[in-house]
Order: sequence, then C-alpha cells, then structure tokens
Amino acid sequence: MRPFHQVLVETAMLAAVSGLAYLLSTILKLENSLGYFLPLPVVLAALRSGGGAGWRTMTATCFLLVVLLGPLRAMSYFFLHGLLAATLGSLWSARGGFWVGVMAGALVRMFGQLSYLVMSSVTMNENMFALLLSNVYNTLVSGVVGNGEEDGGDNEYKQRQENRQSKVNSMKILDVDW
Repeated sequence: MRPFHQVLVETAMLAAVSGLAYLLSTILKLENSLGYFLPLPVVLAALRSGGGAGWRTMTATCFLLVVLLGPLRAMSYFFLHGLLAATLGSLWSARGGFWVGVMAGALVRMFGQLSYLVMSSVTMNENMFALLLSNVYNTLVSGVVGNGEEDGGDNEYKQRQENRQSKVNSMKILDVDW
C-alpha cells in the first residue's frame, strides 16, 4: 500500500492533466475528436490507487474546471466524461467482469447524455428533447421521401396526417388549448 500523501499528489497531478486536456479541447474545439482520451487520467488514478482515487481525481477536475471555465462547462465535463471515467475506473480496479463494465458504462453514458440534454434545456430555456425528437422524425420522413417514391410514401400516411391536422383545426375552433 502506498502512502496517502503520494496518492494525493498523484490525484492532484492527474486532475490537473485532465482539466488542462478538457480546457484545450474546449478552446480548440477538439472535444468531439479528443473526447475519448479525456477520461484517461481519471481511469489511471483509479487503476493505480483504487476506486476512491479515481472519484477524487474526477471531483478535483470538476472543481478546477469550475474555476477555469465556469460551472456549465464543469457540469458538462462531469456528465459527459467524469462519471463514465470514475465508474469504469472503479469497476476495473475492483476487477469487475467485462460485461459488467460494458453494461455499467452504457448505462452511465446514457445517464450522462440525458443529464447533459436536460442541463442544456434548462440553460437555453428550450425543450431540447422535443427538438431532438422532431429532428429525428423529420430525418426519417425525408428518408422515406428520398427512396424514389414520387408521392412521398403511402397514401395512408398522408391520410393520417390530414386527419391529425383536421383534428387540430377543430380544436382551434372549439377554443381548446392543447
């Protein structure tokens, strides 16, 4: 077992490396391509000194990013990279199984993405989830139209759309706010 002061120094140094990497990737707009390497310092801390060191490194990185980039970017790091890194580092240092790590990583990543979406919705005062679903729906519809069918799909689809529109119009006549 290594001395606690050595673990603490390693935690601080790896948190500084992680914070600097996130700062540079944010400033240079490289987060999408370098995002896979951002969790590495936290994972390394967990593998060298145990799961607690990984969580401390992630926490120290978030505090450093609050000072350097502000609370929104720090929460972005926390949701998109920090939680996943600390969870996987803890599982790997505890010798968790492969499928346990895959499932836990998938669940934590999904939770982080949804939390980031909620945070973005709150800060922009816009329902980003509805916007995302609307864009996915429009992409799927344009894919159906782009399949070479001249009428844009089956006539039943158009009939359902017209029925929905007529229901919406009838609700407007009745002065019902849906």
